[in-house]
Order: sequence, then C-alpha cells, then structure tokens
Amino acid sequence: MSADAISKYLYALECAWNPMFTPFKGDCQVKYSYDENKPLFIALFTHMKSMDRRGCHRSALEVCKFLPSLDTDDPMGAMFCIDYFAVRAEEYAWLERFSEEYKSDNTLWLFPNFSYSLAVCRLYLEKAESSKDSATETTNATSTDLMKQALMLHPMVLKKLVAKVPLKEWVWTDILKNAFFQADEVGIPSLDHLINIYVESNHIIWRLPELQNLLRDAAQLVIETLRQNSSEKNDWACVRKEAFSSDKNEYSHLLISDFSYTLPAAPPENLQHFMANARMGDVMHNEQDLVQPNEGGPAPRDVAN
Repeated sequence: MSADAISKYLYALECAWNPMFTPFKGDCQVKYSYDENKPLFIALFTHMKSMDRRGCHRSALEVCKFLPSLDTDDPMGAMFCIDYFAVRAEEYAWLERFSEEYKSDNTLWLFPNFSYSLAVCRLYLEKAESSKDSATETTNATSTDLMKQALMLHPMVLKKLVAKVPLKEWVWTDILKNAFFQADEVGIPSLDHLINIYVESNHIIWRLPELQNLLRDAAQLVIETLRQNSSEKNDWACVRKEAFSSDKNEYSHLLISDFSYTLPAAPPENLQHFMANARMGDVMHNEQDLVQPNEGGPAPRDVAN
C-alpha cells in the first residue's frame, strides 16, 4: 500500500537525520525552497492525509502542526487544514487557544476556515460546559455569535456548503433566496480560493445535525439583522477587502484537490477494463491447467477405478 510505503520512507529519512537535527523541539528550519527538502514536505502531507483516512485524527493533527514548524512560510498550506484536524480530533480548546496565540497576531479568525471552525469548537465546548453543570460565567462569545460573524464575513461559504454537503431541506432554499447569500464568488482571488479549499476539506463535518442547526439559526439571524440595518454588510465587505487586499491569488500554489480527504473513486470505464482483464486472466489460467494437468505431480487416478 502507498500508505505503508510513505511510512517506510519517513522512517528512512528520520534514520538519516543528523544527531544535531532536532525538529520536534521547534528550533530547526527546513526550507521548502530547496529542491532537496521538497520530498520531505510532500511525504509528510501525504502521511497526514493517510492518518486521517485511517481514523487517526489526533496523529494527523500532530503531523499538521509539525509542517509549519519546519518552514514558517507554510508552503503546504497546513494552516488551512489544521482546523479540520483539530475538530476531527476533538481538540476544541486547543484550536481556540492556538488562534489567539499564533504569532501573537489575533487575525486567524479572518480566514474562512478559522472563522467557521472556531464557531464549531465553541458549540462543542458549550455542550461540554453545560454537561458539567458549570455555574461559572464566561466572557467568550457564543457559538451562535461566532457563526453569525463567520456568515457576515464570508457569506459565500453557505451556498457552497449547501451544494457540497448537500443540504436539501426546504429551509435552505428559503435562506439562499436572500440576496446576501446568492453570490458565487467574492471577487477577491485569494479569498475565493481559500473558500473553495475550506468547503472541499470541511464539508463532511457539516453533515452532523447539530452543526446544521447552528448554521441555519445563525443564517436566519443574519437575514434578520440585515433587514433591520442593511449597511452592516458594507462594513463586513470593508473588513474582507482590507484583510485580503491583493488582486492576485496568493495561494494559487495550493491545489484544492490536495485538501480532499475522501478516497477518490476510479472511473467506471477503468473498473470495467480491470474486471475484463481479471476474467481473461482466469480463463487463460484455467486453460493452461487443462492442457498441462498436474505437471510435475502424480498422474490423476482413473475415474473408473
């Protein structure tokens, strides 16, 4: 299997490391710009996806954390899937803390993947706190507030999620009739690309009923808010434009297909060709057995005897 080959490859690389090379301490840099280093990044990224497909979500998260530590430029786009692995590994509190402390710059929430995933994390943390009957008050925003903020900042995500999940209830049709959620693209190349990456990588978690309820309630609140104050959407548009000011796609090197964690299915024509070849091989093997029965072995017994 390719997953086993990748594991052996990474083991061989680790065995070849210089004793002074201690990347797990976070004090070593391996720049992706050098061609000699690129296979390491590609192998780690592939291994991370393999761990997720095996159900080892925490292991996949740890590999995802490791990638940006090797090169702070994040050439593989680990920052755009680390939230997915954190949610799958149920590391909700860690993702909240990480988004606040990363590079001492509290702007990760501006990215579409973090804006939506932080709302998801807050929902599950609220459930955990309520199950403990905790009477302590928290200053954190509620999951509904965070989801409403995410929808105001990146409303295009909703339409893409409804199509990708898919969400077929009538309520989503009514929500998408609102002009605020009808746009297919933002018009900012970098942001449009990141939204497509988020929907491709995270759509599977939106099949959970509790997350669909959160998304639906927040979307209805957004519609009601804009009905009362339509100028608010212009304020969020200014935030988007300021956060993603480049006219070029700064993330064009990241392929959307690389952030798909579902196993690709072979085309039907390829499967039919494979089955036909397999049947032909069985026929030829059986014919060879009839022509040369028990070659090198004892003669078959006479049926009459």
